[in-house]
Amino acid sequence: SLSPVFTQSCYERVRHLLTAAEKEIILIEIQNRNSKWVVELAKLYDSQGKSAKAVEALESWLMVNRNGMDENVYTLFLDMSAKANLNMVDAAKFAITECPRCSVMQKISTLISNKSLLSEYEIILEKKSDSQFLKYLDTENRISEAVAYIKRSKNIWHGDILNFYKKHKLTIPTDAEEFFCKEINKNLEFTGDSYYETIAEILKELRQINSTLTDGYLSKIGTEYKRGRNLIAILAKL
Repeated sequence: SLSPVFTQSCYERVRHLLTAAEKEIILIEIQNRNSKWVVELAKLYDSQGKSAKAVEALESWLMVNRNGMDENVYTLFLDMSAKANLNMVDAAKFAITECPRCSVMQKISTLISNKSLLSEYEIILEKKSDSQFLKYLDTENRISEAVAYIKRSKNIWHGDILNFYKKHKLTIPTDAEEFFCKEINKNLEFTGDSYYETIAEILKELRQINSTLTDGYLSKIGTEYKRGRNLIAILAKL
């Protein structure tokens, strides 16, 4: 029999010459090699009006490749389930539990209008991935909820919080200022260029919402941190 790698490369070259039935045979054969093949197989079924068969193919693939975490497979699985009029409560719970990603939660929110069900899925996402839940609140423009979540969660990746406040500083200046000041004070406790660069980066952000406070920091650093020549040199560029 032909090697799967060889079969895949041959298929890529000749797929435009094949009938739907021929494509189906080959795609079934190579689907477990790469998630893009099961996506293509499901779309092939969908183009033939066989959305239930598309769901079946995706579900079978997901059972074998549970740790695949390819969000495209899960979002397509949700789309096809809705198209085939299947039980969306079960489909959504399965998808968000197995693939706790912002894109999957967004897809669920477009397909399910029941708000109490949505909050159940949001709780699952929050428990599984703090950073993805923050990203979801951000993409849904639920900014005040996102701020409250940042304040109560202990597991969001620090870089995600910083990026969130950089992005929304003009909308929520008070919260952003509080966060930036904490960050500056924390980094001032350490020596080393990486800390100094972070201080400079955050002061640039702070200047856009409170230039007086920024100038105060610069003058304080100039007076109190004379030994940190590298820090003074980095801040001189601001």
